[in-house]
Amino acid sequence: MGITGLLPLLADASQQINVFEELRGKCLASDAFVWLHLLATLYADEVVENQQYDRLAAAFVRRGRRFLAAGVDLVHVFDGKPVPAKAETAQGRRERRAKALAEAQGFEPGTDGHHKALAAAVSITPGMVAAVLTALRTDGQRYMVAPYEADSQLRLLDQLGIVDYVLSVDSDMIVLGVRRALLKFKHNTGAAVLFEQEAIFSQEEEREDGSLLAACQRAGPCPLPIVQARRINGGTSRCSSGSSLA
Repeated sequence: MGITGLLPLLADASQQINVFEELRGKCLASDAFVWLHLLATLYADEVVENQQYDRLAAAFVRRGRRFLAAGVDLVHVFDGKPVPAKAETAQGRRERRAKALAEAQGFEPGTDGHHKALAAAVSITPGMVAAVLTALRTDGQRYMVAPYEADSQLRLLDQLGIVDYVLSVDSDMIVLGVRRALLKFKHNTGAAVLFEQEAIFSQEEEREDGSLLAACQRAGPCPLPIVQARRINGGTSRCSSGSSLA
């Protein structure tokens, strides 16, 4: 997900930070499905073929503990119900996963080809989510489940000032008006790229070529009103995109 070509436009307004070293005492909301997809791919042999989620859930909990050990107040935000407007996209993904699963049957179990095909067949199932939520509750880590996709919930938490930073892989967080979006996170080192709204729009005003608006417009009409409003109001507006928030 995200807007193609957006991040290179914002390179001069971004900064490299270390989450584990620089965010002590701050509250961070994380898109939990990013970790779920990553870990499900890593443990594809277990989760796809055997629906075993224990090691995945344990790994998810360990990731969260690292933030907490660094003094970062972490909140995991999970997707909720599927978005009806994306039904066609979801169907296409199901078909691709089914094809990958069929291809996996042609490889010897334990081989690289078998694991690669299973990784392509990974789907985030209710059972997987339930296992992770149970593990988080047992460990005392905070989480919430959004009504639909996590994006709107993440933005609302930021809009209400409940969190200081949002961690995601989706550049839509920038366009949706999140004040401090952390992208390109490296868990092994804590490195991430910080995009702050004020720096972004200061850069856009200096450039005056409309390139940020153009990049968003090419992606479709949904995020554009927010960017327009931020431009009109001098970078201070907290406008709604029309997304369902809760």
